[in-house]
Amino acid sequence: MLSATRQVAIAENTLKQLILRDPLAKEWSAIVTPTDEPTFDTAPVNLEGALVEARTNRQELRRLRLQNEITDIDINYYGNQTKPRIDIQSTLSTNGLAGTAVAASGIGAGGVVTTPGGGVTPIDGQVPIIIGDPTINANAFLLQQINQLRALQGLETALIPGVTPEAGNTIPPNLIGSYGRSTRNLFGFDTGTIAVGVTIQIPLRNRTAEANLAGARIQKTQLEANTRAQEQTVEVEVRNAAQSVETARRVVLSARSQRQNAELQLAGERRLFQVGRSTTFLVFQRENQLTQSRALELRAQTDYNKALAELQRVTSTTLRLNNVVVETLTSK
Repeated sequence: MLSATRQVAIAENTLKQLILRDPLAKEWSAIVTPTDEPTFDTAPVNLEGALVEARTNRQELRRLRLQNEITDIDINYYGNQTKPRIDIQSTLSTNGLAGTAVAASGIGAGGVVTTPGGGVTPIDGQVPIIIGDPTINANAFLLQQINQLRALQGLETALIPGVTPEAGNTIPPNLIGSYGRSTRNLFGFDTGTIAVGVTIQIPLRNRTAEANLAGARIQKTQLEANTRAQEQTVEVEVRNAAQSVETARRVVLSARSQRQNAELQLAGERRLFQVGRSTTFLVFQRENQLTQSRALELRAQTDYNKALAELQRVTSTTLRLNNVVVETLTSK
């Protein structure tokens, strides 16, 4: 009795250590009274189902499978690095092109156009390519300086080249306008530009990529070996745990049958005592046997629950079967 009381106190303290954060909490002095009876299922363990759950739920197997997937991606990537590379490049751009049409002005009787830059050009239906104020237009300023130097040397004024427009050639209406017209051309893709190109790279021998590919393949082989070893370990653990549950289940059935027989023997001994064919000693002996049988049955049920908990551990179903939900806190 004293040994059992000690074991109960140790179990209470272990449970409180798991659920209490504050070492000074008043619950440390409380007495834990179990309300659940040991569970028992007469059905045998489904070994194939336990193996499937273990292969699916065990975190170490999940980690190895994830590492295998990462290695497969590395092998594909490094394998592509050793192959020729062809890149197709394309560019689509749009311009907001618009402005004010420039018309020739100052056409004289001699068939020339006089510009502020100080030059003349025969028109004959031509449009000069340099027109504008020298204080604003850089080309007109340069032409003015050239004509001043030519005048100092006694040379004639420079002739401005002209461009003869084609017959019927007019400026499109969508190119004439201010900022609003430019914006409409920009978003309307009226003046878009498309450029397409192809880049081809042929690696003669990419030693770095080949080394990375060889390393990834070696890692793949190692992971496959580790996965097989871990799967075998899980297989052994599940089979051993299932065998322990099955053995504990049969022990419970045997202890239950022994307890039932002890009850029948006690009842028969009491009837014999009532008719004077037995003694008090024999009745007490039968009662002691029944008490021992009940204790053995309870111990067998406890061992069965321990074996079942171990099976749940090796199959990673402890939280799910006990309705425990672990929420992952996400930082905002």
